[in-house]
Amino acid sequence: MDRGGAAMEEEEPEPGPLPGEGKLGGGDRGKGKSKGHREGAPLDLDPLSPCGYFLAGHCKYGEACSLSHDLEYARALRAQWLSPGDKAARRELKTRAGSAGLPFEPRILAKEVVPSKGGTGSLFEESECPFRFLAVLDLEGQPQFGGITEFPVLLLETQAMREVARFQRWVRLATVEAAVTTPLACGFLEVLSELRAFLLEHGLDLDSPGRDFAFVTCGDWDLRSALPGEMELMGPAAAVLPLAFRSWINIKEAWNAHFGSRIRGMRGALAQLRLLDAQGRPRQGCHHLGMHDVDNIGRIVLHLLQVGADLDVTAKLP
Repeated sequence: MDRGGAAMEEEEPEPGPLPGEGKLGGGDRGKGKSKGHREGAPLDLDPLSPCGYFLAGHCKYGEACSLSHDLEYARALRAQWLSPGDKAARRELKTRAGSAGLPFEPRILAKEVVPSKGGTGSLFEESECPFRFLAVLDLEGQPQFGGITEFPVLLLETQAMREVARFQRWVRLATVEAAVTTPLACGFLEVLSELRAFLLEHGLDLDSPGRDFAFVTCGDWDLRSALPGEMELMGPAAAVLPLAFRSWINIKEAWNAHFGSRIRGMRGALAQLRLLDAQGRPRQGCHHLGMHDVDNIGRIVLHLLQVGADLDVTAKLP
């Protein structure tokens, strides 16, 4: 998530045996996203990430912001994420990073999400997921600080264990003045409409998900607090919260239940999958950039599918 009062994450564990290959240790000291806690501590921000609040209409740090305010860099980052196999998009992103005064690091290049390398032979088991598709969601921004700023979704097919499609939109802050232009962000209700159309292209209905699909989050905050909070900001213009958003799979709970561990966030699982670098950063992407986070959560989801973990609903709204 973006700045605005999230809890500081705790120290990550050292990578252990790849889960499914051997016994998992007794939990991590994990750096969870802890989206449900709001003590006001700073986030571990990645300097290669664009500023979501600037793109959404207002960054309170202005020119002192440590994140990029370059629109063309943000545009190129999104385009390359939406088409990770497009070589031209990769070249454009490298060029725009340089124009924005940022060092180019290959980790900002999105890659197709595939099963982990350890997912061979005995690691494969029959999936215990009752859904045909899983929609990995990671919202950025916070309603109490003006609104959601980014809305990315990575769609995975469970039986084939593959990614199917990508959706991402920056969201205009609900509280920003009408005169403020946001070239890369649109209003929340427009984003919701676009998401609905995106899912319908794959035969999925936000209002009638059944066992066709479920949302997956890293924690309960996204759908328990953030999305309902954003709907409140919309006021009378907002319709009833679609049924598909009223239940979800918390990937942390699924991981801990299967491995008997105590990870507290995405990086706890990534560490066990050996997907963190020596500095404790994800090897792929910028942590707290929503579109990169859904990729990494997606890698965790595919691993859990590989080892036959139970991936069913863990939480519901009343």
